Amino acid sequence: MENDPLYQQGLRHFGAGEWSEAAACFTQLQVNYPNDTRIAQFLETARLRLTMKASAQRGAQAQSRSKWAQRAMGLGILVALLAIAAVVYLAFRTWGAPARSEGALRAQLESLRQTAQVQVASGQYADAIKTFQSVLAQAPGDPVAVAGLARAQQLEKVAGLYARAVEAMNAGNQTEAQRLLEEINSLDQNYRDTASLLDQIKSVQALSEQYDAAVQLYQSNKLQEAVQAFEAVRTANPNYKSKEVKDHVYDIYVRLGDAQVESATSPAGIEAAQSNFRRALSVRPADPRADAADRLAQTFLDGAEAYVAKDWETVIRKLSTVHQQKPSYGGGDVATWLYDAFIAIGDAFMGKNDPFSARDRFASALQLASADTQKAEAKKRYDAANRLTTPTPTVRPTPTDLPSGWVAPSWTLRATGTPDPYPFVLLNTSYMPNTMTGEGCRWSGITGRIFDMKGAPLVTDTLGLRVEGPEIVSVVPGMVKILGLSGWLVQWDVVAKEIEGNVQVYYRDQPASAAIPYRTRGSCLENFLVLDIQQVKPLPKTGPWVAPAMPTPRPVSASGRRITCGMSNGRPTSGSLDALWSILSWRQAPGNPDRAIGTIEILGSGGGGCYKYNFLGKDYDYEPIEFEMNKCGILPTELIVTSLDGQTWKQTFILEAKDPSFRCK
Repeated sequence: MENDPLYQQGLRHFGAGEWSEAAACFTQLQVNYPNDTRIAQFLETARLRLTMKASAQRGAQAQSRSKWAQRAMGLGILVALLAIAAVVYLAFRTWGAPARSEGALRAQLESLRQTAQVQVASGQYADAIKTFQSVLAQAPGDPVAVAGLARAQQLEKVAGLYARAVEAMNAGNQTEAQRLLEEINSLDQNYRDTASLLDQIKSVQALSEQYDAAVQLYQSNKLQEAVQAFEAVRTANPNYKSKEVKDHVYDIYVRLGDAQVESATSPAGIEAAQSNFRRALSVRPADPRADAADRLAQTFLDGAEAYVAKDWETVIRKLSTVHQQKPSYGGGDVATWLYDAFIAIGDAFMGKNDPFSARDRFASALQLASADTQKAEAKKRYDAANRLTTPTPTVRPTPTDLPSGWVAPSWTLRATGTPDPYPFVLLNTSYMPNTMTGEGCRWSGITGRIFDMKGAPLVTDTLGLRVEGPEIVSVVPGMVKILGLSGWLVQWDVVAKEIEGNVQVYYRDQPASAAIPYRTRGSCLENFLVLDIQQVKPLPKTGPWVAPAMPTPRPVSASGRRITCGMSNGRPTSGSLDALWSILSWRQAPGNPDRAIGTIEILGSGGGGCYKYNFLGKDYDYEPIEFEMNKCGILPTELIVTSLDGQTWKQTFILEAKDPSFRCK
C-alpha cells in the first residue's frame, strides 16, 4: 500500500491541511484496503478537521450578515468604546496574553502530531518515534502521542522482522522465514503481504514433500507412480525445481516407452510406447534419443497399417527400415510381414509376365524366411521365376532346307522391373507449430533430417539437398542443430502460408532420391513442416557416384575430359553469378620465386547441368582451373560460365596472390 500513488497523494493533502482532498483520497483507499487501520485513522482525522473548518466558515458568514447593524450602531457606541478602552487594555494585559501563548502551544503540538502521523504512514518509524517523544516532552501524557508512539515502536519492530524474513526467504531458509512471519502476524495481522508470504512458504513446503516422495518412487523403480507425482509437482508450480523435475519426467517417459516396446506383441503396444516417447519430447523437443524412438515407432505403425491394407510397396519401404534397425521390433512380426509383402509383389510381377522382377522379390523373401515352410515356399517361387529368366535354346530343324535369308531366332530377354534405384526415401512428414526458431507464427518454410540405415543422423561429405519453392536453394544436413545432428532448414516467408515445392537428396553432385513433393500449411499450429528422409541402400564407399537414373551421359570435351557438371542451385535471372561460390588456393610456382600458381574450384554453380568456362581469356571444358600470376599482385579478371544450352553468366574477380607463406616485397 505504501507505494500506492493515491496513498502518497492523500499524505500530501493531509500534511498541507487540505482536508477535503485528503478525505476523498482516504475514502477511496479505505475501499481498496478495508482492513488497514492507518487509513481509517487518517480518514477520521481528515473528516474531523473538515467539520471544524466548515463550522468556522459558517461563523464567519454569520458575522458578515450582522455587520450592517453594527455600522448603524457604531456612532452610538463610539463614545462608550472610548470610555472602556482603558478598561479593555488593562484586561488584555491581565488575561489575554497568557491565553494567546497557550493557543500557540496547542497549534505547535497539533502540527507535531500530524507530522508524526505522516511519518508513520510513510514508513519513517524512527523519525515518527522522535516526533511523538517531542510532543510528550511538551505535553506529558498526551493520549494521541502516547498511542502514536506505541504504534510507531511496534511498526519499527515489525518492519525489522519483515526485512529479516525476506532475507531468509531469499537465502532459502524457509524455516526461519516462517518463524519471523508468524511473529509478525501475531503483532499485526494486516502488515503488508505477510499472510501471502506465509501461504507461499507453506505451499513450497508441500511441494518439497511431494517432490521428495516422487524421488523416492523413482528410486524404487515405481516409474508410473513416480511420473504421476512429478507431473503433479509441475502442475502445482512449473518453476519449482524445474530442471530436476523435467529431467526425471523425461527419463521416466523414455524408460516406460522402451519397456513397452520390448513387451509389445501388437501395434497397440507400440502405440502406447509412442505416446510415452512423445510425452518425453514435450519435455525435451527434438531430443535425439526420444526422437529416434518416436520415429521408429511411427515407421512401424505406418508399415503395420499398410500391411492391413495390403499396400505391399509401403510395407517394404517402411518395415525394411525397422527390420534393419531392430528385427525383433513389435513382437517379431516385422520379418513375417516383409516376407508376405515380397511374396505378394513377386506374384504380381509373375502375373505381369515379369519373372525378372519377381525373382528379385522372391530372393528377398527367401532371405527373410525363418520357418521351413516359408523357406520352401519362397524357394519354389524363386526357382519358377528363375527358370523363366534363363533362355532355352531352340533346336534348329535340319531335314528341311532353310529358305534364303532366313535368320535364326534370338533369345529375347523380358524387361526387368523398375524398383526405386535411389538410396534415400521419404520416411515421415510432420506438421507442428514453430517452437524451434523463436519466430512462432511469423515463419513459413520447410525443415528436415536425414538418417542412415540404422536410424542415426547422417552427415557426410558431398551429401546435400536441393529445395525448390519460391526459389531454389541448396542445403546440407547438420546446418541446423536444433532439429538434431542432421537437421536442415529453409525459411520461405515471415507469415504462415501454403507453399508447394520439391526436395531432392544429392550425393556427389548426383540425385540420390526421387523428387519429394511437399506443401506447407497456413495455420500457425502447422507452419513448421519436418521431412524425415531415410537411407535404405548403401552408398558407394569408393569410386565415382553416378545416379542410377541419369537421363544422358555426362558430356566429354575434345580433350577427352568430362565437362564439369554441377548440382543445380537455381539459375540467376539477372545474369549474375553472385550466388556462385569458389575455392581459391595458391602455391609456389616452380623455378620462379616471384610467381604463384592459383587454383580456382567452382562449387554449386547455379543452374545445374554442365558448363564450359572462360577465365583470364582462356577457354576450359573442366575445372579446377589453374593459372599463374605475380606474387602479392592484384589482378582483376572475369569468369564466364556457359551452359550447354547456350546460357551465359559472368562474375568479376579481384585476384590477390597473397598467402601467409609468401614474403611480399
